[in-house]
Amino acid sequence: MRNGSWLTTGDGDSPALVVMGHILEEVIRFPDHDIGPVLGGPAAYASVAASRLGTETGLVTFISTSVPDFLITPLEQAGVRLDGIRQSRVTRRTILAYDDDGTKTVTYLSTPPSIKTRDVRPAYWNAHAFLICPMDFEVGDDVLRRAKESGGVVMIDLGGYGGTVSTRHPVDDAGVMRRVQQAVKGIDIVKASLEDCRFLFGPTVTPIACVERLSQWGGRIAVVTMGQGGILILAKGDTQVRAVEAFTVEPVDVTGAGDVFCGAFMTEYLRTGSAIESGTYGCAAAGLAIRSTGGVTVGRMPSDAMVRALMLGADSTPWP
Repeated sequence: MRNGSWLTTGDGDSPALVVMGHILEEVIRFPDHDIGPVLGGPAAYASVAASRLGTETGLVTFISTSVPDFLITPLEQAGVRLDGIRQSRVTRRTILAYDDDGTKTVTYLSTPPSIKTRDVRPAYWNAHAFLICPMDFEVGDDVLRRAKESGGVVMIDLGGYGGTVSTRHPVDDAGVMRRVQQAVKGIDIVKASLEDCRFLFGPTVTPIACVERLSQWGGRIAVVTMGQGGILILAKGDTQVRAVEAFTVEPVDVTGAGDVFCGAFMTEYLRTGSAIESGTYGCAAAGLAIRSTGGVTVGRMPSDAMVRALMLGADSTPWP
């Protein structure tokens, strides 16, 4: 067990990318076996992936000071900055269960405090980019506003902001709908899975309608991920939705694929400023990550060289 030795007190300079959201002590429950507890959660997958791909990444989260090594070691091994982590009484603990058809449900066993602006190191507001990827609305609206005002590129993943892993959904609550719409308004990049979109817009929504609505809500770049169906991208000013195909791999465990996509997308977007190139890069990184299992580990995350090798020959096409 760690007893706070992983915490650092120096303020330091800002990282290139700041990832915000609760990391998890998670059990993954498949129909025929369990994995874990392991390190999990969008913020953990995305920060380790981005750092492994070469982006200096800081993580803002809450975690108990007495934690198992497996929750901290992957972050340390990947080079994720830990000086943004805050102490709390508990770590978020979850059970992620998959049904036979792949449908997933999340059970929350313990929940740390929400992340407020006072919990973010001052130097972190000077980062080039921010990835907001909560589990269940735990990144405060004040944090999102401050990130938008920072001058950095801001991406939000709606999985934990009204989508699949949230306990509240816009289709059920007009107040949540207004909150999510306000979050997306003026955001640089908004990402949702097709599964998320069914909680946001209803079960019959089409993929192209999803990306168009996210754009109408105010996302400058709207991205909808569809697993083995690839992704759709619509940027402000474009007349066509663009599609990027998924890469052919033998999937072992798709847990965290969308989170790895986000970390990789932000890595490439900081390099190129191109939504299509970043989407292709993200698809390749996610494809490589799902070839193994075990939660968030450095071994599951591809290097930049591995991603670029898989990307050879990739292209984007109009949808459909």
